Amino acid sequence: IPTQSQQVDQMITQGADVLIIAAIDGTALSGQLQNAADQGIPVIAYDRLIRDSENVDFYVSFDNFQVGVAQGNALLTGLGLLNEDGSPGSATGPFNIELFAGSLDDNNAHFFFDGAMSVLQPLMDDGTLVVKSGQTDIEKVATLRWQQETAQKRMEDLLTSSYNDGSRVDGVLSPYDGLSRGIITALQN
Repeated sequence: IPTQSQQVDQMITQGADVLIIAAIDGTALSGQLQNAADQGIPVIAYDRLIRDSENVDFYVSFDNFQVGVAQGNALLTGLGLLNEDGSPGSATGPFNIELFAGSLDDNNAHFFFDGAMSVLQPLMDDGTLVVKSGQTDIEKVATLRWQQETAQKRMEDLLTSSYNDGSRVDGVLSPYDGLSRGIITALQN
């Protein structure tokens, strides 16, 4: 965050015509955004919404809810509940899964999670998918700053607390490769 703040400050000082910012923290640039506004420099938030500031002129992103739907469907495909073409698979479950989400300070994390849960929740409700830890709220499954080490530690803790009876994790919802690497390392260990 300090590096990005310095970069934005430098761009303003050098007379940028417009700032396109993929913010590391969507709430940490208020001083820079005010400075840009004072200088008449338009600001475009790219991919991550810059919140809590009136000094953002435009927001460009993806359909992040649909990204979450795709993530949920990828988990179902991996479990065999769906085929690659989206048709029903031959697996029946029940499957033990765990849920991970991105950082709560990233607006996209909420869209990803909501999209994935729109696909997974019905199967959780009917018992096809079981979250053994019971952690299904985004506040419980979020990973601050999307950090691999935080995801690895949480997965290790889940294995110790919820899977010490010999049961296994069949699948994990993970919205980011960095989180996945930490989760996989915990599972391999």
